[in-house]
Amino acid sequence: MRTAYCLLLLAAAVPAVGQTFPFVEDFDADAANWRQNASANVLGHVAGGGPAGAGDAYASYDFDLATFTSPFGGPIVFRGQAGLGSSGGAFAGDWIAAGVNQVTAMVRHNASVALPFSGRFAAPANSPGASTEELLVPPGVWTQIAFDISPSTPYVGSGDYSTFSDIGNIQFGVSIPAGTTAAALGVVTFDLDRVSITAVPEPASAALLALAGCCGCWLTRRRRVG
Repeated sequence: MRTAYCLLLLAAAVPAVGQTFPFVEDFDADAANWRQNASANVLGHVAGGGPAGAGDAYASYDFDLATFTSPFGGPIVFRGQAGLGSSGGAFAGDWIAAGVNQVTAMVRHNASVALPFSGRFAAPANSPGASTEELLVPPGVWTQIAFDISPSTPYVGSGDYSTFSDIGNIQFGVSIPAGTTAAALGVVTFDLDRVSITAVPEPASAALLALAGCCGCWLTRRRRVG
């Protein structure tokens, strides 16, 4: 009896890692309050035509790139911001403690050329923010973009891996490729679906979870034998 009690205490001591993650925003019901920027530009919602075809909803936004005048490469086209209630803030928190290791999304655009997409992950106040490498996305086809989250991933911007201890913003942006201009690209439709955040438990937590599972099996076996 004493052994069983100790095992139950051990199982209860396992930290609740992964309560939020993995996280997936598939925009089934609406645009989940994701935006193009931090103001009122909520993304549109399309009921079908996502990566899975008919009946697969997604979020969408028309961006007039000719209006982009910042010297910093290109605009943010999708923004999930916990402070604005995007996805109910389900993605916000300490990604390092949760073991987050990758962020993926399905994106599509109808520009006349392939566009480089990047990810930016920032604190609730939007700074510091860690930006990732760019991934080239061809026009007219749903494409998965994937960004690894780890201490060895090279980040640019005002943040580094430590930024992921307090995430409040997820942003996907594009750059204007060489050989063209924002004005020449004009109005571009950007589509977004299946924003996914995956996580693996830290080694110590994984070991405790495995041990807790063994505890459950042992107790079940004891009951059957008894």
